[in-house]
Amino acid sequence: MRIGECLQFGWDTFKRYTGAFLFNGLALFVAGALAEAAAGVAARRLGPLLVMLVSGLFWGGWISVARKAARGEEPTLSDAFAPFTDRPGDYVIVGLAISAGVLLCGVGALVTYFLFLFAPLCVAEGANWQQALSRSKDLMLANVGESAVFLLVLAAVNVAGMIALGIGLFVSMPVTTVAIVKAYELASKPATLPPTGSEPTSV
Repeated sequence: MRIGECLQFGWDTFKRYTGAFLFNGLALFVAGALAEAAAGVAARRLGPLLVMLVSGLFWGGWISVARKAARGEEPTLSDAFAPFTDRPGDYVIVGLAISAGVLLCGVGALVTYFLFLFAPLCVAEGANWQQALSRSKDLMLANVGESAVFLLVLAAVNVAGMIALGIGLFVSMPVTTVAIVKAYELASKPATLPPTGSEPTSV
């Protein structure tokens, strides 16, 4: 996955579209806070479950914004909320799959986050939820060691952003989300094989 390259790409992309990332990130944060408050008022006991139900939509919003920026285009508010109107069911199910580990135990969340890290991005590219979950699992398991390190690095960057009074998340989230887009691109590329009949390269 070339972790350093992915994070550098995320940082460079954030610097290029800082204003758009901050604007769309704030919009998603406010919408998420309102949804959480509404869920808590509507059903105090079921509030966390309702939040999990819509988490895939908001995560899809971050991915949609990052994907647009990674292509060299400035993301807009319509990109941030595209998952709410464009096949929201697939995003909801993918979000539930990612969060499913929380219902089992805290450690289970690490497993589901790991396996389905790329799933929202797969949905953004046109896959249905079954295809997205399967595709993400296959890519993550293709190189378990590097994938696990990548996930830990992403978590560390976002924890650092959270420690910075939470404001740092408006930087760390765009950087890590774009890094995921780049990692998916690299992981999806087939390995380059030497031409048939060529001599093996000595090590």
